[in-house]
Amino acid sequence: MSKVILALGSFLLGVATTFLFLSGSHTFTWAQQPSNQIGIGSAATPIVPPISQHFTDFGISGGIMAFNVDGAECVRCVFNGPVLKYGGAIFSLRISLFPVPCALN
Repeated sequence: MSKVILALGSFLLGVATTFLFLSGSHTFTWAQQPSNQIGIGSAATPIVPPISQHFTDFGISGGIMAFNVDGAECVRCVFNGPVLKYGGAIFSLRISLFPVPCALN
C-alpha cells in the first residue's frame, strides 16, 4: 500500500511541475508605478496622479499596438484592436466601445 501512495504522490508532483513549466509566460506585473514616480504621502500612502488626458469621440484601430489608460478620460471612444495597458492610476472610459475579445494588459 505504501508503494502505491508513494507512486501516486510522485505522479501528482510531476504533473504539477509539468503544468507550471508549460503554462506560458511567467512575468511579474505591478498594479502601480514605482513609488518614486507616483509620490508617497504620509505613512507611506501612495499618491495617485489625477486624470490629465481628455479624449472625446476618439477612435483607435489596430495600427496602434497599445493604449495606456492611466490618467486618461475617454468619452464615446472606440477601441478596435489595441491592447489596453493599465498601471494603477485613475482612468475613465465612459460610453466607449470595445471589440470582442478585448485584451487588458
